[in-house]
Formats: sequence, C-alpha cells, structure tokens
Amino acid sequence: VLYPLDTLELDIEAVDQGAPPMSSFAKLFVSVQPVDEYNASFARLHYSAEVSENATVGQSVITLVATDQDRPPHLVNVQFDLQGTGSGIAFGINKLTGIVYVAGSLDHEIQDRYNFPAVLT
Repeated sequence: VLYPLDTLELDIEAVDQGAPPMSSFAKLFVSVQPVDEYNASFARLHYSAEVSENATVGQSVITLVATDQDRPPHLVNVQFDLQGTGSGIAFGINKLTGIVYVAGSLDHEIQDRYNFPAVLT
C-alpha cells in the first residue's frame, strides 16, 4: 500500500512583464495533515481462550489483533484496553501489543468464566 506524501515542495517563479523581464524564485512547502477516516477495528469479532486456574501472574492468555487503515503501518497509536467485571482483577492487557495476560489469582471454583469487552483507542 502506498501512502501519500506528508509534505509537498513546490518551486514558484514570478516573472514581470518589463523589458527585460525580471523574475524571482521561491520554494513553498505544504504539510498535509492526516484525517482519521477509519476506525481501528479488531481482526475478529469475538475472542475466546482457556487458561489453567494455576496459571502464573504475567502468563499470556491470548493476543488480540487490530488494524487501522489511517495509520501506517496499520498499528501505530492503536491501543488496547479491557473493560468490565474481572478485567482489572484477574486479567490485564498490554496496551500496545494486545497481549491479554493473567493479572491475579484464578480459582475455578469461585469463577470459571470471565466475559469482558476489549476496546481500541
């Protein structure tokens, strides 16, 4: 995929109608600012994983994947977050890589399933 230049450089010449004609040159630099035309989106609508109740804190559970067509190379500045009950107690997420990891102790007898939304910012 090719991306447009973010800065344009133009050579400008001004010429009068005198005899002899006189001229002057200048350079014009135009910076093109990006516009957020596309929302970041997950590669899949739903993610599911299993983890043992004796998993250690910091153990990876699953990696979420997202893209944003506005931001080459499609992941610059996209950040992940988890929301909902249990997300901050039992699980965490690396905001830059999308890796969901065990953040606290897990006990199958107390809670055997966690459901929480992941969001992109």
